[in-house]
Amino acid sequence: MTIAASVDLAALPWRKSALCRTLWHETNCRHVSYHLSCSEFEMLERESDGFCDICGRDLRATGTTPDIDHDHAIGWRAVRGLLCESCNVSLARVDLGLREPTRAMRYYLDNPWHARVGLEPLICPPDCVVAVHGNGGRDADA
Repeated sequence: MTIAASVDLAALPWRKSALCRTLWHETNCRHVSYHLSCSEFEMLERESDGFCDICGRDLRATGTTPDIDHDHAIGWRAVRGLLCESCNVSLARVDLGLREPTRAMRYYLDNPWHARVGLEPLICPPDCVVAVHGNGGRDADA
């Protein structure tokens, strides 16, 4: 997606801090769709430090954008962490009951980021759809 040169990026509400203008953030502001503020997303990024929260893969070394994982059963803002595409897909299968979680996944699921930082999730009404799995890891979340 290209932003027209006439748009004042500094005026956009999610562009207020220097850390918020990281490469990951500049290329896709996906945290906004999870109802996270810039400071909340920055806290999440700092905590993961560029590594997958399950397997520990260095996402910066591979040049991949981390997937924002959230708990579909709870809803928006129930962000559990940042994952590599492989762990995100595997965790989606766990969420769907298609496989058992590994010990690392169980620890991750038992200690979600939103609970550790005291972030109150936005509960979805029963008829809402939070996200759809299976977009090759692009814009998908588990």
